[in-house]
Amino acid sequence: MFPDGLPGISQRHYTRWIEQAATHMTQPVPVQSKYRFATYVTSQEERSRMSSGWVREHVSERAISVTLETAWNSRLMTQDGYQRVGRQLGETLAAWLREHPDQPAAQP
Repeated sequence: MFPDGLPGISQRHYTRWIEQAATHMTQPVPVQSKYRFATYVTSQEERSRMSSGWVREHVSERAISVTLETAWNSRLMTQDGYQRVGRQLGETLAAWLREHPDQPAAQP
């Protein structure tokens, strides 16, 4: 289902974001590069209220919306583990922004 249902540009941006995240976010638990739908969400109405779904419905198709789920019940997710995740998320965002994936075309 997702991200196949996204408009082309959103799908490309989402795929690139996940690739960047998988490159930078490796410790203490690596990002899974394949999308996993939240199976506990049972209806479209509920899905629309989720943060990433709500954002997706309220932004242009050039934007992407992702939610970072972290393990709360893992011995690896200590204060240091969460700090590492935050640092790696920042590195992912910096790499994403360096590419300027949404840079408008130059006007003649």
